Amino acid sequence: VEGHGVHRVAASARRHLVGKRFTATSPNGRFAHGAEVIDGKELKRVDAIGKNLFYFFNEADGPDAHVMHVHFGMSGRFSTHHTLPGPEPGATTRLRLESREHGICALLSAMTVELGDISLFQTKRAKLGEDPLREDADADRLWEKFTRSRKSVGLALMDQAMFAGVGNIYRAEILYKAGVHPEQPCADLPRSSFDEVWRHSVELLQRGFVTGSILTVDPDEAKTLGEPWTRRYVYNQRSCGRCGSAVKTWDIAARTVYCCEVCQPLVKSETSNGASAAVRIKGARDHVPFVSHCAAESPGTLAAEPEKLTVAKLKEILDSAAAWPEGLKRTAKKAELVAAVRDMATGGDTPAT
Repeated sequence: VEGHGVHRVAASARRHLVGKRFTATSPNGRFAHGAEVIDGKELKRVDAIGKNLFYFFNEADGPDAHVMHVHFGMSGRFSTHHTLPGPEPGATTRLRLESREHGICALLSAMTVELGDISLFQTKRAKLGEDPLREDADADRLWEKFTRSRKSVGLALMDQAMFAGVGNIYRAEILYKAGVHPEQPCADLPRSSFDEVWRHSVELLQRGFVTGSILTVDPDEAKTLGEPWTRRYVYNQRSCGRCGSAVKTWDIAARTVYCCEVCQPLVKSETSNGASAAVRIKGARDHVPFVSHCAAESPGTLAAEPEKLTVAKLKEILDSAAAWPEGLKRTAKKAELVAAVRDMATGGDTPAT
């Protein structure tokens, strides 16, 4: 869950949960003690910093505050329901809140749910960097830390002690829009380019907060580029919509980076061609699109690039069109199903990729 999604959860909690007292239970038992402590306590405040949520019970600040820290991980969820009893908790539900007085309940599943006092919040806050969605974010303070870093810009964007709330999809899109190569060392980046990185970080996360989706292509340009570049420029794209060059991918710290090396050239300098970076870039490969569960695609993109569909969906398309190729088994590999769907869509004239 990237930063914009976390801030949306916080905004919803402020509207529907803050100011209320709840019966708190831990359906799967993994937050039993914490639920016991906050049971019956009023939720006074909710704060979001990067990918971290903080719920303040009993007091909004001070020594008597019970602070619940939440980090969703890749697929956590905090859902609010305005009818009781609400849905059944699942195997991963760590906390259930219920207010019969207000007819509301909430279910939380997350990678991290921990309870402490105000010092828990203070300690976590001190370790987190500048959040592009917060009013108190300070680009100048981040610039000072940025210029001292020996990391690449691609690593820095994923460092929550620097850019709090930016995840892998936003990293790819922010760097593309700023024209910065992921392997460019922080120390080499001029202030003007850093300002572009920060500006796009703010604009894109704000857009995500408003829309609830990771939409990084500017609306006017989306009309010009067309599918499949109506939502994202390089993340999970085969080629760059602006220049047509292949999108390259490689790993930095076990996470995939996406780059158009024409639109995002690596500027050479004394520090920009370290041995490890050179090895990574040399091993870059042309990106092959996949099914992304983190960033939904438009129907037009899925029609144009069936490799972004699941195997089940590919089979469904072939079945519904009565176009199952003779000799193609139900157990066929995904590549064979993709080719069949392409053939169906193009009348057998499958375009080169």
